[in-house]
Amino acid sequence: MATLRKYFIRDLHLKELFKGSSIALAFKFFSVILGYVFFYVLAKKYGATGLGIFNTCFTILILTSVIAKIGLDTALVKYIAEFVATNRKNHVSTLYFISFSLIIISGTITGAIIYFFSNQLSKLFFESIEYSNLFKIIGYTIVPFAITQLNAEYFRGFKRITAYSSLQNGTIYLIILILILFLSHPTQPVENVIYLLLFTSTFLMLASSFFVFKKNLKLLSFREKNGFGIGKRKLISVSIPMLFSNSLFLVMNWTDTLMLSGFHGEDAVGIYNIALKIASLNTIALIAINSIASPKFSEIYSSEGNRRFRRIVQQTTLLTCLISLPIFVVILLFPENVLRIFGQEFAIGKSALIILSIGQLVSAFSGSTMIVLNMTGREKAGRNILTVTVVLNIIINYLLIPRYGILGAAIATMSSTIFWNLISVIYIYKSFGFFTFPFNRNKI
Repeated sequence: MATLRKYFIRDLHLKELFKGSSIALAFKFFSVILGYVFFYVLAKKYGATGLGIFNTCFTILILTSVIAKIGLDTALVKYIAEFVATNRKNHVSTLYFISFSLIIISGTITGAIIYFFSNQLSKLFFESIEYSNLFKIIGYTIVPFAITQLNAEYFRGFKRITAYSSLQNGTIYLIILILILFLSHPTQPVENVIYLLLFTSTFLMLASSFFVFKKNLKLLSFREKNGFGIGKRKLISVSIPMLFSNSLFLVMNWTDTLMLSGFHGEDAVGIYNIALKIASLNTIALIAINSIASPKFSEIYSSEGNRRFRRIVQQTTLLTCLISLPIFVVILLFPENVLRIFGQEFAIGKSALIILSIGQLVSAFSGSTMIVLNMTGREKAGRNILTVTVVLNIIINYLLIPRYGILGAAIATMSSTIFWNLISVIYIYKSFGFFTFPFNRNKI
């Protein structure tokens, strides 16, 4: 124990990584618990069909918000960490305001498109125009949801993990859950939950923007004569590949949900998404650790050598594996019991849960591959890898979902997850000379 303590004290980067990821992991576990409670309440109140309707609408919101952000949120993390490491903090304010303005414009355009095509979207996913009003609400929600995520990434760039974590989906679940439990009527339609999503996103946007503007930005630097350090064209050239990477990543993760909705209805979507959320526990550590790893990777890569960069990447993967493996074992041993917590009808997702968990475990053992690519100027390579993976994912989903339902969706998700992780690991090895797996030939 004394040796371990000395190791953490001596390795300041690992100490910061461990501290930041511990905070993020605590928030993430809390968020997961809230998410399960939230979806449990929705499942009991509206059944698998109502849960499927909410998941479909929330999926559309997440996908469109990625388009609205045009990759600027990820670029913001990269450049804030780089500016801090190279003593150029004076450029951050202008960078933020430009990103903020562009997202307002692109988010408004995206929201208008969703609003005007609400009838078509309702027919596509629900086979009627009965739920078209839900998509209109989603159109209004895109801008506040996207700005909230931009503000979260601002805090992440400065490694303020508590502020970053408080702006994630767990907080949205908590606020909506409170409103459902204390303000809802027993016969309240599922449409009201989408209204609460709009209200919650707007509230978080206003609250987070207030703190960013008042406490963390030098507003006068917006007009500083020296620009913002990287050039607008370079910012866009970096953010656009990140937009495609983020978009493709989400398309890959949500194609199964959307296709299930089209081929098998809302009840299949509800059951599958519960299985997917449980399986995602295998990567909860990876997601939490990535919250601090992203700025840390950018900082070390821009200011220290390849050896130290290799060290922090593999340390990150090791921390992830130590947490993920026990979770996988529990899910593997008791899949049906876990699913039945949400209701007897969800138990049929047992096989899908096991298959999804295998894919998520491989992702955990591969480490922060896409973060490494995005934070080291190889965002175009990440985009290309995900492009191939998305095509593969869509083909497998299209072939398997009509015949096998949620089991086919699970196989498609597992296959594509393993594919893009292993291809990314190989590319990183060829670029940097090391694997992201949690081992090292040299003594650390």
